[in-house]
Amino acid sequence: QHAEAASALKRAVDLSRNLDGLFNADQLDILDPLIESYVALDRLQEAEKENQYAFRVAESAYGRNDLRMLEP
Repeated sequence: QHAEAASALKRAVDLSRNLDGLFNADQLDILDPLIESYVALDRLQEAEKENQYAFRVAESAYGRNDLRMLEP
């Protein structure tokens, strides 16, 4: 059911960006499963795009030297 999950998660991320700002840290919880769904669907270009975006969001929210940056 990755196709349905990817669609719903992408809508959720878009909504979060529109309501809370492009670099709000709350969307990180949505981005991880979205990226996993894209990988499972072999939509690697989209997965990489969202992964790079998640990194920028985390870096913006936590700073480069924060330990939470080890995961992204």
